Amino acid sequence: MKSTKANKYPGWGKAFEAKKFHPGQNEDGDTLLTLPNVDQNHRYNLYDYGLKLLKLAPFEVVLPLFLHAHSGFVRKLFQEGCHPIQYVPTLIAPTGSRKTSLAKIFFLLFNHETYASFNDTDRAIELVSTHYKDQTVIFDDCKLTNDKTLLAKFEKFIRPLSESQGRAKSSEAGSRLERTQQMHTAIITAESYPNELQQSSKLRLLPIFMNQEAVNNQVLTDFQNDKAHAKQHLKAARLDEYMVLFIRYIEEHYDDIVCMIQSASPVYGISQHARINAMYQVQALLAKIILDFGVWCNYHRQEQANILYQQWCDTIKGLVIANNELCNDATPTTLFLRTLANGEAANEVTYAPDKATYWANPDQYVGIIHQTDLILIPSPAFAYVEKTCQRLGRRMEYTMDTIANRLRDEGISKGYGGSDRKKLRPYTKLTKGTKKMDVICIPLSNYSKLTMEEE
Repeated sequence: MKSTKANKYPGWGKAFEAKKFHPGQNEDGDTLLTLPNVDQNHRYNLYDYGLKLLKLAPFEVVLPLFLHAHSGFVRKLFQEGCHPIQYVPTLIAPTGSRKTSLAKIFFLLFNHETYASFNDTDRAIELVSTHYKDQTVIFDDCKLTNDKTLLAKFEKFIRPLSESQGRAKSSEAGSRLERTQQMHTAIITAESYPNELQQSSKLRLLPIFMNQEAVNNQVLTDFQNDKAHAKQHLKAARLDEYMVLFIRYIEEHYDDIVCMIQSASPVYGISQHARINAMYQVQALLAKIILDFGVWCNYHRQEQANILYQQWCDTIKGLVIANNELCNDATPTTLFLRTLANGEAANEVTYAPDKATYWANPDQYVGIIHQTDLILIPSPAFAYVEKTCQRLGRRMEYTMDTIANRLRDEGISKGYGGSDRKKLRPYTKLTKGTKKMDVICIPLSNYSKLTMEEE
């Protein structure tokens, strides 16, 4: 039997079936999403198993991942409740930290084994998104540099993901305009925080930082083994059963949950950015839904759920406040120069008034004012910036060479040419007799402009 149009894809149905989560069918009538049957008499044990996800890594890492693992299945309810999910968590960790393995445990549920990449074509991502309707799509291993083309492509994807609205396209020989819908949530994995993004795009991300040793490998292996064993024996993994139980809970309480979301008062005061406040509110509502689900499973008493809710909200608030600070950060080059300028104002950074003064006592200065230029000495300048950023809790994730290259590429520093060079060197030479030193030459007009303008 062929499927109806309403239930062609997995997710919440339409019309009279709007409050039922369907597995979907292809044109041959085959089920697209494997939703196992669950015995609600076992709901205490299934909820207990789901909570084991919180042992995979430190709490501040796994809690936002745990909350977001449920987000796709309630995306439609948040939209109906007028508090849409408009942010994308980004798990940031170095190579070898098992961030992709962690993401797969949380987000590759049921029979899905496909995840996306920002290197995929627009159409390929649309197809993946269609089959992950009302679920969460993994965008794995996002590598962002200061390459403007790559940044523009990322911006192009992150905005539709956060707005639940896809790209516009023409139909009927160009006489009609249609816009695809992004009917899913997403999770991104990356090696570093995308400092280069515009602030408006940063406000759509929730960065989750994880170090090399954060993952509990034994717990991760237990989940992986259960998944492999289930696949080998053609049965459902226990985590799949947990999430189906959550879906059944949502189906039974659909109207009440939408009403609860709709009646939630707007959050103010965490940030000057409305998106940051809304980010906290959505996560707090997710926490409440999941803990109420635990009460329904007879796992928590309501009093216990209330205490846990406050604890979870405290952790969420800390993450959101840290995110607010990152969103307000300048680009790496501006951050570098402004930190030096602030140090100069605080008499912690000193520039020699001329070359002779510098050479008389080089350890005293981080640069030289020479005519209309500031000549920066890279090593002491970078050491000061790095130390200051650490003291202030900010992140300087770039080497001095990277910053020097960016200063040149952005037209801030002069660089060094020469008849045999196709591209300017980021460093010029400061010489005295036989001594030669790599330095960065910045016109004072550029330095003043970047260090005095408001962000």
